Amino acid sequence: MSIEELKKRKEKLNKSTENASDKMDKIIRESSRVSGIASNAQEILNDLDKQFEKETALDKFDVNFLFLTIMLQTIRWVLSPKLKMTQLENLSLEISKEDRLGAKEKQHVGGLYDGKSSGALYEAKALSKYREQHKDKALDSQEAFYKRENEYRSWIEILTQPVPYDALNGLDKKSIPNIAGLNKQNSNGTYNNIYGKNHHVATLGHDPILGWIFGTLNIMTSTITFVDFSSYQVVRGHKIKALDVFIENRELQFSDQAIDYKNPKDMMDILQNCILSIKEDYKRIMAAVVRQSIHLTSDKYCVEGLPIPVLSVIDQKKSQELIEKGWNSIEIERLLKSDLKQISISALVAMMINIIVEIIYMLIIDSAESTEIKEVKIRKIIKIANVITSSSNVLHAALSKNVSKLDIGGIGATLLTIFTGDKFIANIKQEFIKEKYSQLIMNNE
Repeated sequence: MSIEELKKRKEKLNKSTENASDKMDKIIRESSRVSGIASNAQEILNDLDKQFEKETALDKFDVNFLFLTIMLQTIRWVLSPKLKMTQLENLSLEISKEDRLGAKEKQHVGGLYDGKSSGALYEAKALSKYREQHKDKALDSQEAFYKRENEYRSWIEILTQPVPYDALNGLDKKSIPNIAGLNKQNSNGTYNNIYGKNHHVATLGHDPILGWIFGTLNIMTSTITFVDFSSYQVVRGHKIKALDVFIENRELQFSDQAIDYKNPKDMMDILQNCILSIKEDYKRIMAAVVRQSIHLTSDKYCVEGLPIPVLSVIDQKKSQELIEKGWNSIEIERLLKSDLKQISISALVAMMINIIVEIIYMLIIDSAESTEIKEVKIRKIIKIANVITSSSNVLHAALSKNVSKLDIGGIGATLLTIFTGDKFIANIKQEFIKEKYSQLIMNNE
């Protein structure tokens, strides 16, 4: 091999070594750069977060849109009708007390209650029909009852006997307590029995909502639970007025009832007895629910009607005052439907305003900003405007003590806007930071 060829090979080898060295230096520099980014990742992410907030901050043009949205949403709730549920004193009843059913009315004629019956007569007919539909089960239960095979209240007793929370009289007059301030006190310090006009408010079994729980439990255990959550055993028998005595018995017929105030019951004890009774015969729970349904229906159309749901637990005197004026569950249900319709419309209008404002903003905004940044800005505008509007509405209702102007629909729309808006902005921010961080890692300018 000649000297010239050796020189060429040496030069080629030197050049290759230099290239490899350059590449190695480049790799070392790049590794060092990436390592530096990794070691300062939190600081870099914080800077990117600040950069996102700076780029999506509202400018003067955005603030104008913010005030526009506040104005539109404020006009909306100011012009909204008042909630009817909060204006009972100024509203008239749909059905007067004179047009309602008597406690023993076989069939009402005329008005909204035309053809309806109520009270014990309605119950007797409905229960007879139910027993006829379940004749075999009723006969089996009746046979077991006469053989005294049942430790707890039997299926047939539940259907045959009156509901225990309809009991009014105390077994011992001297032991009657003050039931949530609803029964009157005598001069000697004792209390009178609850009576026909206040026993619907006084007992949880008559509550249109809570009654499905407490009334059913009472029916299965022959107990009564009052609105102060005190419970007592109810005994069945016959009251002999001439002798002023109450003789207890256990028969399959409608009988008198008396509350044994000397025998209070704990709710956990009542619940446990229900469970044991169901284990003995599962049909009892179904019979109790049917019995509860029939009784609530029988009282629903009576002169007094059923009380406003749950109010009896919160304010017994107010609940009694309203039911005596005619504001029962039927009238409240009517107003509630009207208010729910209004609330729904208010929420829809609030959301429509938000959508319209967003569309206008996206159409007329002319900037070099990306679509994502514009969308984040308008979401911020709408969220801030909705929060300010709802806050001003709540403040107005509180200061003026005018709950009827509370914009429940708008508040609901605001909560939805906050939830969806924050989620949307969080997703955009995540993508923004991810993209910028990737560019930094890849050394893309």
